[in-house]
Amino acid sequence: VLMTFVRHRDAMVREVAVDVLLQIGGNAAFEVLMPDLMAETDRNILQIAARRAIDCAPTVPLIGFLNKCAQSEDEDISIAGLEAMAALAADSHRSRSSGNSKPASTKEALTTEAVTKLLQSPHWRVRAATLGFLSKPAAFVPSLSNEQLQQVVVGCLKDQDETVRQTAITVIY
Repeated sequence: VLMTFVRHRDAMVREVAVDVLLQIGGNAAFEVLMPDLMAETDRNILQIAARRAIDCAPTVPLIGFLNKCAQSEDEDISIAGLEAMAALAADSHRSRSSGNSKPASTKEALTTEAVTKLLQSPHWRVRAATLGFLSKPAAFVPSLSNEQLQQVVVGCLKDQDETVRQTAITVIY
């Protein structure tokens, strides 16, 4: 019944339907909703979905969705996507450390170009959230070597925003 509301013309109706489905359905709901979420343009729905992703196992389609959110021009959507990927990366690292495995990892979440663009965002919160994602043990950008990552983080020590500089210091230590 709720699926009929996912494609409703009113964004508030879609928002509630997506939120409830993700709350009760987890990964299974994400699988069913993925085509709709990838096509969705409403910022509230995208933020809700990204925040609900934190409670899910990091599957390849889910990471693809969060990647889309992270690279959004909307500051809040971008931050929600980055924070969810960071949380999934930390959870994935804890699971591997305890001997459990997950269906996918956040290893291919962002390209070097995407990270560079995010770190050049005019929004300091996006730059700080990007550094937060990069600080997670299991979160790395496949085409970014450790040396390049260090250069990126050290470059953020010169950022105009104090919070970004502080986050860069936290990442280094």
